[in-house]
Amino acid sequence: GKGDFLRPQWELDWGMNLDAWGQEAAADIQAHGTNFNWLHRPEILAETPLDEIVSALSTCFESWQSAYKKQRKDDATRKAERKKARINQRKDQVITYLSYLK
Repeated sequence: GKGDFLRPQWELDWGMNLDAWGQEAAADIQAHGTNFNWLHRPEILAETPLDEIVSALSTCFESWQSAYKKQRKDDATRKAERKKARINQRKDQVITYLSYLK
């Protein structure tokens, strides 16, 4: 409906997202898609089968999900690298301090 937002669950597969919001999104695209993409005429979207629109949504979802998962993996990797760098920095500080005591 008006004012609703898509809330994809990137951790879940397309089938679960389809059940949650995909069918409604496809119907909204069919009815109001020209508000977002003026290249398609309303009569073309109205004649486009919902299955075709759902298939296009599936392709988009899988692409975005892949990018999301890659980004999350990169975030986790960066956090681990920062943690390791902090530990190594502390070790270097201790070694430097101990070398001054000698």
